[in-house]
Amino acid sequence: MTAGYGINALRYRLALGTTVRGRMRFWLLVLLSLVLIMGAMVESEDSLVEKAMVMERDVRSDTEKCSLTKRHQPWYHEVNETTDICEGRNERPVSDMLMERVRKKSKASGNRRESGGNLVILERRRQLTAKVRQPETTAGDTEHRQRRITFRIPVFPGQGQFLTVLSIGTPAIRFSALIDTGSDLVWRQCRPCRRCYLESAGFGFPIFNPSRSSTFRKATCRSPLCNPDELYGISCNEDGHTCSYQTYYEDPQAFTRGDLAVDTLSIPVSPSSSCVQAIRNFTFGCSYESMGPYNFAGAGGILGLGEGNLSLPSQLGITRFSYCLRRIDAWNIFNSPSPNRTSLPVPPSPRPPPSSAASLLVLGDNAHLSKDKEVQSTRIVSPGYIVELEGISVGGHQLNVSRSVFRDGGTLIDTGTTFSTLPTEAFRSLCAAFRARIPLKPWKGHSPRNLSLCYQSMPSPIPSLTFHFNGADLHLPPENYFIFIDNIYCLAVLESQDMNFIYGNIQQQDFHILFDLKARLISFQPTTCSSLHDG
Repeated sequence: MTAGYGINALRYRLALGTTVRGRMRFWLLVLLSLVLIMGAMVESEDSLVEKAMVMERDVRSDTEKCSLTKRHQPWYHEVNETTDICEGRNERPVSDMLMERVRKKSKASGNRRESGGNLVILERRRQLTAKVRQPETTAGDTEHRQRRITFRIPVFPGQGQFLTVLSIGTPAIRFSALIDTGSDLVWRQCRPCRRCYLESAGFGFPIFNPSRSSTFRKATCRSPLCNPDELYGISCNEDGHTCSYQTYYEDPQAFTRGDLAVDTLSIPVSPSSSCVQAIRNFTFGCSYESMGPYNFAGAGGILGLGEGNLSLPSQLGITRFSYCLRRIDAWNIFNSPSPNRTSLPVPPSPRPPPSSAASLLVLGDNAHLSKDKEVQSTRIVSPGYIVELEGISVGGHQLNVSRSVFRDGGTLIDTGTTFSTLPTEAFRSLCAAFRARIPLKPWKGHSPRNLSLCYQSMPSPIPSLTFHFNGADLHLPPENYFIFIDNIYCLAVLESQDMNFIYGNIQQQDFHILFDLKARLISFQPTTCSSLHDG
């Protein structure tokens, strides 16, 4: 009421103005008032930007402190709702909220300051820190592709597999997952579980309950990732809205069925600290039905590291990663009380080993091999880390197998397969070469894990074994192909039921392996992997 009266009085006085000088004086006062108001608005906007820049400097300082300070908490600590890159930071930085206010204000006034302004400077500042946050986008969009952070994730041995611990949801719930270069999908067992294998025998992590995550949502049929071209077995549900999937694994034989979903994935930045990075809008498989063999023990899902758009590297926009798998027999994980046991075995420890005993998976631009040791590289000839195997030598003599047998279909470098597999012709030739050079009688009793060539005592000397890839001759130490399992010694290679060559994780141990997806190269460097952890 008062404001209306004042405006009417002003109009009345304007109408009564009788002199030109009076009218000019009045309009000068109006113009001066407008200038003062606009100056206050610009100052307010600049102050918001300045506050955001100051806070961003604080964030960068905290991030550097976090990366340099060794926390006393274990690397697999419980991640709470407010965790971002360092414990206690809000998942959405305050500077993001200030930036959003600035953007809205600029948009409303028609002034976005596309170049040369503080907004652009602040964005560049933000890209230099580990707290980069672009506006939320759909999964697989550019949000994570613009990150430059490097993840150093601890990896520890399971039952013939290698596992890591991640977290999903808000609040974040931990789960263990097998690392698998042979598949794309990241999935985790979810409630309600219609048919799930027992994972509590591992580390006691609860099965993920989507209803308790404030950031969980199911992927819709309109999602670009709800496409059979992305993953065989993806389809639109009967409701015509949500997207379902089903995936089968050949080796080991397993399957998972469920819905594609979107939530926040929390990944350790370093095993020597409690810092994690929250990856928003991450697409994963929420599995309501799954079956896992013996070597899924302790795992609640799979971490797909393949080249498809659903894989972890693709969703992070990462084109380089490396891993170094410690020798798996250090934990005596293969030996079971009964060779005929059918139930899931219990891992040797209810928790992951300390970070000093872990292998390391490095994701990001800083993934590299040592410059002080010899490196051999082979080219990726087909999507999915398929390389060209040209031959195999035993005791310095190549097997009498046609190169066309090796080249047909290529060879998959696969962390998710325990034992390397060879087609029948190559496998039989390999076994014959070892039998001819080992002066012992092969074991005739039960052979564990479908291994064909076993001995009651360790052969001595053990003939050498070399895999000849195109550009890389990998000379394996005896521990990488003769293993002690169920009280006998076996050649850690299986016969393939088809023409597939798979280079398994037993053969990869104590090799530092780098995947360069831009250069299309996989590089190998013999290394004592236990020396590479973040101590």
